[in-house]
Amino acid sequence: MCIRDRAEIEHAGDLDLTLRKLRNRLRLSEADIDDCREVIGRALASDDDRVSRWFAPETIRIKERSIFNPLDGSTSRPDLIVDTEDGGLEVIDYKFTSEARKGHVSQVRAYMRLLASMGYSPVRGYLWYPLSNEITEITTND
Repeated sequence: MCIRDRAEIEHAGDLDLTLRKLRNRLRLSEADIDDCREVIGRALASDDDRVSRWFAPETIRIKERSIFNPLDGSTSRPDLIVDTEDGGLEVIDYKFTSEARKGHVSQVRAYMRLLASMGYSPVRGYLWYPLSNEITEITTND
């Protein structure tokens, strides 16, 4: 239930404030809030350096913003885009499912190609499965 509002979380320190807002806005029970705190807290506390970097307070990130593709008129909406120290971007798509699907990879590749066509380089892509704490790096040529 709380997973769809994860974009409000900038870094781990925002978790409790975000959950209080969600409780009031969605009229969640304390049990629901506790479940959300456990799932999201565990994901943000990952020992993976990438997760730490993506949600560090100093990281520049764009969350769930539409990107217009002028070539075909479509829009894309990645979960998270992170500015990297080397001048590139990392595009991260969260999947709160227990299994990977081929469509997940295609989706991230499409985001990566769109950002590269806009002149960003390097562009790296990741699928993050927070429930299993798995991160898969995606390349455009697989």
